[in-house]
Amino acid sequence: MAELTSGRVAVLKPRVFAWVQDYGVYAAVLVLLLFNVLFTPHFLDASNFRTQLVQVTPIVIVSLGMALVIGTQGIDLGVGSVMALAAALVVLYLGYGW
Repeated sequence: MAELTSGRVAVLKPRVFAWVQDYGVYAAVLVLLLFNVLFTPHFLDASNFRTQLVQVTPIVIVSLGMALVIGTQGIDLGVGSVMALAAALVVLYLGYGW
C-alpha cells in the first residue's frame, strides 16, 4: 500500500510542478486581484484605475525599451538612471510651458 501511495505522489509532483511553472504567474495575479477586490474599499473605482494607468505608463514604456535591448542580445544598465534623471528634469520645467 505504501508503494502505491508513494508512486502516486511521485507521479503527481512533476504534474503539479509543471502546472505551477506554466500557470503560476496567472494564479498569483488572480490571487492578488481577488485579495484587493475583497479588502481594498475603492479598488474597482474608475478613479483608482485611472491613477494606476497614469503611474504605470512611464514604467511600461521604459520596460518595453529594455525588453527590446535585451531581445537584441544587448545590455544597458543605464535605463533606470536615465528614467530618474528625466523625471527630475520634467518636474523642473513643468511650470514653464512648452
